[in-house]
Amino acid sequence: MVEHVMGLPVAALLVVAVLVLASESGSPLGVLLPGSPMLLTLGLLSRQGVVPLWVAVPVAGAASALGCQWAFLRARRLRLLDEDADLLEPPGRWERGLIQRAGPERVRRSLSLLERRAVPAVAGAHFVSVLRTLMPRLAGRAGVSYRRFCAASVPASFAWAAVICTVGRIAGEAYGRVSAAVGVVGAPLLVLAGLVAGVVLLVRRRRAARAARSGAV
Repeated sequence: MVEHVMGLPVAALLVVAVLVLASESGSPLGVLLPGSPMLLTLGLLSRQGVVPLWVAVPVAGAASALGCQWAFLRARRLRLLDEDADLLEPPGRWERGLIQRAGPERVRRSLSLLERRAVPAVAGAHFVSVLRTLMPRLAGRAGVSYRRFCAASVPASFAWAAVICTVGRIAGEAYGRVSAAVGVVGAPLLVLAGLVAGVVLLVRRRRAARAARSGAV
């Protein structure tokens, strides 16, 4: 992806990012769009001085959150028109295809989690490919309140953008391998790996500081 956007002006690059990220979460066809690779690309380009990270993250987060709002509100409108509709059989052909792609059993588990813990379910889903596109629709049709949806979706959108952009910035020359890893294992495992690495680094630094103090005494 880097080679396709590298020559664009900063404004055009950000417009492309907004369109990709908003469509990924807002459109049923979003599962076909490269959301995480787009963020990794923005992170890499920030490392190269093309676009500042402090600009890339808010723009990307806002675009993804906007797409989620659109998907949720549209799904809620459909629910108001037919409250007895089967949640696994949405009226749109693309929505039905999205459920089939995610897997009916996976969708049932997501609906069950929405009933019990809507906020964690919506927030966590934003870090998982396919669910990032599916969950706003499920939440809207399942009757989750707009306030609770926003309380989960908006912070999760910005957190996801910040984490993946930062990973892309740190990855540098390893961008290709990291992009493949995000596509295979998903952002949650990548985030977990980053947290583990951070904890290990922190423990080592503290041990080194203690050793230095002991030597000074």
